[in-house]
Amino acid sequence: MKRISLVIIILITIIGITFWRTQVYSGPYLQQQCRVMMTTYVTIYAYGTKSVVSNAINHAFQRMQEVVDKFNAHNPGSPLYTFNQNGTPIKDEEIIKVVKTALDISKQSGGVFDVTVYPLVKLWGFYGENLNQAPSQDKITEALTHIGYNHLILANGELKRDREGIFIDLGGIAKGYVVGQGIEALKKAGVNSAIIQAG
Repeated sequence: MKRISLVIIILITIIGITFWRTQVYSGPYLQQQCRVMMTTYVTIYAYGTKSVVSNAINHAFQRMQEVVDKFNAHNPGSPLYTFNQNGTPIKDEEIIKVVKTALDISKQSGGVFDVTVYPLVKLWGFYGENLNQAPSQDKITEALTHIGYNHLILANGELKRDREGIFIDLGGIAKGYVVGQGIEALKKAGVNSAIIQAG
């Protein structure tokens, strides 16, 4: 009889502790969220207290989306869009910072990396156009005359171009910056351990 009572007490205790941990446990745990961004799936894995982690992930996604919208050359609200369409100088410090890094990489690589490749990318149909065949050599040659990072001028806190038809596409460098901003947002929100997987 004593054994049965002891077993019952042990079972009740185990059930009680399990229930308590499920209901009120607020210690560190791993949470993940996935959203579509930059034409791919972006997943944030963050470890920490439930209340901190949930808010931090939301803040990180908000910050990342803010940067994505700003750096999107096809977004009419982006300074890049008005630069490409009208030649309006860019004064946004964040965009200038990334373009400056891109220009440094262009110089170091001898032009292998070039953010003015927009006309060629568009010609090949990477912006959603239906292209049934490869563009002709004549069209490729023509597009190449509108490419050249040396036509971007950074001076007095502004980004300008020295000839018409020079367009910017930050797709080759912006994703890394976007992810970096997500990490910074997580840190500011109190998360010390996280991974952002972006395609």
